[in-house]
Amino acid sequence: TMQDGLVQRVHQYLQNKSLSKPIRTCIEQMQSRMEEPITLEGFAREYGYSTYYLSKKFKAETGCAFKDYLRTLRLERAKFLLRNSQLSILEISEKLQFCSSSYFSDSFRKVYGISPTAYREEV
Repeated sequence: TMQDGLVQRVHQYLQNKSLSKPIRTCIEQMQSRMEEPITLEGFAREYGYSTYYLSKKFKAETGCAFKDYLRTLRLERAKFLLRNSQLSILEISEKLQFCSSSYFSDSFRKVYGISPTAYREEV
């Protein structure tokens, strides 16, 4: 899917080190802290950039908006949790910082074409 392609493309950039240090750091932090509240504003403040600058730089280098990339990472993690844990849909949505289980389910369905419950039942 488009989201899978995005994740693969950014991982390739990371391996090739063609991303700038600030963007590489943002992505690494997203990956390691995805169960924590993460905002573009917080990262910009943490790294000493304006929100506008970091947003534009992130999109220019990755081809994806900050929030879209973060959501993709979280949805990939959700797939892993659905396959490998007994956590409920609500627990997964809360763990991965989705604002509600219905938003999580809608996002999952839009990206993967199947509900989280149906996905879990298939694997």
